[in-house]
Amino acid sequence: MNTKKILVRTATVPSSLAVFCYEQISRLSADYNVHIITSSGPELEMLIKIPGVSVHIVEMQRHISPFKDLKSVFQMYRLLKKIKPDIVHSVTPKAGLVSMLAAKIAGVKYRVHTFTGLIWPTSTGIKRTILKNVDRLLCLCATNIVPESFSVKKAMEEGKITSKPLTVLGFGNLRGIDINYFSPHAHFDTPKIPNIKSCTFVFVGRIVSDKGVNELIAAFDRLTKKYDDVSLLLVGPEEQSLDPLSQETLKTISQNKDIISIGAATDVRPYLAASKALILPSYREGLPNAVIEAGAMELPCIVSDIPSCKELIQDGYNGIVTRVRSSDDLYNAMRQIRSNINEAKQMGINARQNVINKYDKEKVYAALIDFYSQT
Repeated sequence: MNTKKILVRTATVPSSLAVFCYEQISRLSADYNVHIITSSGPELEMLIKIPGVSVHIVEMQRHISPFKDLKSVFQMYRLLKKIKPDIVHSVTPKAGLVSMLAAKIAGVKYRVHTFTGLIWPTSTGIKRTILKNVDRLLCLCATNIVPESFSVKKAMEEGKITSKPLTVLGFGNLRGIDINYFSPHAHFDTPKIPNIKSCTFVFVGRIVSDKGVNELIAAFDRLTKKYDDVSLLLVGPEEQSLDPLSQETLKTISQNKDIISIGAATDVRPYLAASKALILPSYREGLPNAVIEAGAMELPCIVSDIPSCKELIQDGYNGIVTRVRSSDDLYNAMRQIRSNINEAKQMGINARQNVINKYDKEKVYAALIDFYSQT
């Protein structure tokens, strides 16, 4: 007789689970009957191939769409009534709202949502109010709320999002990191990168405004006017329809031969290995995986002065912290890395040790299993 508990993991789009939780879900299937519910998308094939895991499609919109959202809730409710899960665990905002509301109506006993980040702290006016109330509704429907980081937890407490307990698992992070895979000594294919210089910086993430890309491009363009040995790799997808870059930024990217657009990459390690430092000047983050991955590769990180980044980077120890939206600070930080290579190397060594101590995937997985065992 099968006595495994039934666990449902949900995300708005399949890439959130396929990219960030693939191995974790595969391991969970040994102890749970695992079901995945997400929208359709190319990464769905990866999830379907996980042995012992059932995959279901409920279309969910990333943006606010009241009619379509209600339709998603109804479809999710019908599916949950059929699956009869013991636990529903959601990540990403829209899947959280849809899943937690549907699971509550369906009578699921344990309803867990992980907040990987918050949108409302950087919003204003009526939009901020709406987004906060959406998170409040989500928390009202959930039984267990898991901020991905201590900074997210603090923001939720200060924003009075919920009076329920907020539980950070371990030191935070959704999946942890394979410290052998992300290692300066790992073996991987090295693609040919045109125009790469001796002092290369790398950005990994969505190429959008709220990642600080406008300020980064302005700072780096200024840097190339002073030094001829620097280059910048942009690794990640463009999302011009959601959060477009300025026209000036787009023009600079196209005209500056030292800015190299890589696009989305399934393996970012070659680009990290080719660089002296990672730059993430984001306006908001949950707990940025790019910074953790770069740290494991012994790269110092130049990050913005936001709580989640400061949770990972101690200024001068394993990276440099810059003011949010400050092109001048980014310029000076890149100059510091270029002019003090030995100092940068030591910060990189410190960064890897910090990742090993806190974000090794085995430690993160153990914290998750312990959490599930208490439900």
